Amino acid sequence: MDGVYGGKKHFIYLAGNISNDPRTYEWRETYTQLIAGPYFEIMDPCDNQFNQDHRGNVAHVKDNPPEYLGVLMPKDYHMVKIASIMVVNLELWTPEKPMIGTIFELDWARLFFLPVIGIVGDGTSPYCNHIWIKSVLRFGTRVKDVKEAAEVTRYFFAPAGA
Repeated sequence: MDGVYGGKKHFIYLAGNISNDPRTYEWRETYTQLIAGPYFEIMDPCDNQFNQDHRGNVAHVKDNPPEYLGVLMPKDYHMVKIASIMVVNLELWTPEKPMIGTIFELDWARLFFLPVIGIVGDGTSPYCNHIWIKSVLRFGTRVKDVKEAAEVTRYFFAPAGA
C-alpha cells in the first residue's frame, strides 16, 4: 500500500490550550507542515469552521456558548480514540482559561495507552509539572518545541529512511 507504513497511517491528535493567543493555532499549523508526508494523518480538533469563526475571540464563545457546543467533547473523545499518537502543547497556557479540555484529552490518551509527545518549552508551566500530567507523559516523552516534537514523531513512527 503506497504511503502507508506497517499497513496503516499514524493518526496524530493535536491537543492543547485554545485561547486568544495566536500561538495556540500556530504551533498546530507548524507541526502539520513539519510532519507532512504519507505516513501521518493529522487530527487537529481546531481545524474546523467553528474554531476558525472564533479564532482570536475565545471569550465570545465562553460568554455566549452556542447550544450545539455540547458536541465538542464527544467529537474530541472519538478523535482521540482512533488516534495512534497524541502531541500536546503544555507550554502555552493562560491563567484566565484553564486547560480543562486538554486534561480530558490526556486522560483519554492514558485510557487508550496512546503514546504522548508533550511540548513543554522551558518546563515552567504548571501543566508541565503537575504530578498527574507527568504520570500521563510516562506513556511518551517531553520535548522542548514543535520542531523537536516532529523529529521525535518521525524518529519513532516513520519507516527508516523516510
